[in-house]
Amino acid sequence: SVILIVFGVIMVGVTIPLLVLHFLAAQGLKRRTRYMLVMVMAGLTCLSVPLGTGLGIWTFIVLGRPSVKALFGRA
Repeated sequence: SVILIVFGVIMVGVTIPLLVLHFLAAQGLKRRTRYMLVMVMAGLTCLSVPLGTGLGIWTFIVLGRPSVKALFGRA
């Protein structure tokens, strides 16, 4: 019982910061800012097999385009 509580606390301690970082990355995409955070979160999304892997790789492909980099002010 104690092990489950500890495991739950650890999971919440990991999940909430990831949730906040994903939210900030989504906000960055909307505002076309925080390019590096978006790239880092795409990398972390790749760890969610199989759907996250595809979405993360697609994000790298799209964010690597020169036209998209220009939108973020990274020409």
